[in-house]
Formats: sequence, structure tokens, C-alpha cells
Amino acid sequence: MASSTTTTTPLAYHITKTNTPLLLDGGLATHLERLGASFTDTSPAQRLWSASLLSTNPALIRQAHLDYYLSGADVAITASYQASTRGLREGLGVSEDEAVALVKLSVECAQKARRDALQILREKDTRERQLYVVGSIGPYAAYLADGSEYTGAYDPVPSHDEMKAFHRPRIQALRKAGADGFAIETFPRLNEIVAVMEVLAEEASDVPCWISVTLDSTGTTRMADGTALARLSETVRGNRQVLGIGVNCVARGVVTKALSVLRGSMRDWTEEERKALVVYPNSGEVWDGARKVWMKGEGVEGGKSTEEWMEEWVGRTWQHGKGERMIIGGCCRVEPEEIGRMRMWLDGEYARK
Repeated sequence: MASSTTTTTPLAYHITKTNTPLLLDGGLATHLERLGASFTDTSPAQRLWSASLLSTNPALIRQAHLDYYLSGADVAITASYQASTRGLREGLGVSEDEAVALVKLSVECAQKARRDALQILREKDTRERQLYVVGSIGPYAAYLADGSEYTGAYDPVPSHDEMKAFHRPRIQALRKAGADGFAIETFPRLNEIVAVMEVLAEEASDVPCWISVTLDSTGTTRMADGTALARLSETVRGNRQVLGIGVNCVARGVVTKALSVLRGSMRDWTEEERKALVVYPNSGEVWDGARKVWMKGEGVEGGKSTEEWMEEWVGRTWQHGKGERMIIGGCCRVEPEEIGRMRMWLDGEYARK
């Protein structure tokens, strides 16, 4: 899908021009639980997970964002992953207007945390960083709340127009609230990505975004719906609004191969066409959608330290004398301390370059 849109925002500049990886936050719901939230009851609101707190405890969301900023994250991803207006209406019994206001509140929570973080960093005389607020756009699977982010098995599969209608109100609300960008994240199906790209072009063509997907059971070269990662690359080639593509909420051990496939798919692209590589894996545990629990997987470190993974994903590209556009962070079960270790590695690595 081609696009003539050229994004010139500060976030777009960071991703495309600074040649410095953009560091994301980690698992929002994970840290909210650590701060005292509970997502274990069976009420309709619990299908919304962290988004349910937009109506009951937005201050806790602000605190979680602040903790990630202070740990070293450049980006806070909003608590709107599950917050489709349809999901909010059904889960909380609110009107469409009230649902839209809650989506906007997700951006406002992160914006307030950013202001607080910048003030704290100034008071500490810490080198000031540019901080960003990125609106999370979760897949239809997040509304279903059945774990189909990891399978793509929607039953039934919405039509193209239904997909667009589902995503449009949230995209409109995030844009109006002033999100610096969009994270189209944890998407298992290519047809849904195409629908969202169309809505973005229609409703928010001046806002940059990245797209990250989940992988099938082989865990390396295909999306959860079986689509080859190379086909994802080709789908976004020429779209200037999409600044990055990659994977999220996958185990660390599969990231290197996925990045290799994506690099290879862009080998013959022009510099203008090339996308940043996006990677924010989970802890290695596996989500059981039926039981709503995390199951033991490869473990938090996946057999390697955070620093070793950072060297593998980021550092090796610098050994050849040229950096690579990257967007990197953590997803489920990754906490501020882990993001802090990533920040320390990045600051140390780039001080040597």
C-alpha cells in the first residue's frame, strides 16, 4: 500500500534520522499489578485488563508510565490496547461518547506522566531526553480476550469493512488527544493490518506509526495467521506513515531469526523505503488465553542476559560500521528494572561509538 504522506514529527525524526534506537517501555499491566491492580475477577470489565483502570484508577496508570520513563524509556505506550470503543461500551456499560473520552484519557495519563518525568529529570540535573507518548492500537483479538493474538483464529473473522469500523473510533480519539504516534501492536493477521492502515491514511495520515506482529508456532518466519514476514514487509513498502515493522510479545529466543528475515526482505529497498526494525518481546512465558494465566516458558532471560540479547539484536550491526534504525523494548512480564538495564546498555554502547 503506497502512501505519499511524509512524517516530519519529532518522533519520526528520532526513528528515521538520529540512528539511535528508540527505547520503549515494558509490560503495562504487569507493572500495574505490581503497583496493586488486580485483573483476576471474571466481570465483563476484566476483559479490558489495564484499560479498565481508565475508569477506576487512572492515577495508577500515570504512575506506571512515570516509572517506565524514569527507568529510561523514551516512550510510554498508552493503556488503550484493549480500549476499543466497542469493548469499553460492553465492558463498562458506558456510552460511545464516554468510551471515546476514556480512550483520550489514556493519552492524557501518559502526557501527565511525561510532564512529571521531565520535571524530575530536570531537578536531578539529568541529561534531558525527548520523551514520547504513543497510542496503542491492539487487534480485534484484544476485544475478544481469548488469546487469539497468538493464533489469529478469529471466529468469525470480521469483514474488511467491519475491521475498519471497529478500529476507526479509537484511532480518531487517540489522534485528537495528541498522541505522538501509533503502535499497531500484537497483530496476528495481515488482513487486519491492511484495514488499519487504510483507516490511518483516512483519519490520521500525519501521525507516524509502527507495526508489530505475533508469530506462529514455529516462532520465526511467519505471522500467527501463517503469513510470511516478507509479505508483511512488502505490504508496507512505500508507505511513509509506517516507520517500523517487527515483532512483539514473542519469546526472546525467536527474535534474532525474525529480525534476520525482516532485514533480508528489505535488502533491495531504497534508504527512503527502509523501515526501522521493531522488537519488544515478552519474558518468555506463554499466555494461556482460556485460563487467563501465564505459563512457564523459556524464562525471563531465555538463556541469556539482557545485555547479551541487546548485543545480539543491536550491537552486532555496529560492528560493521553502520547502525540500524531500531525500536526496542519489552512487552508482557517485562518491568521497569529490565528497561533500565536496556537503557544502561544503550547509553554505554553508544558512548563508545
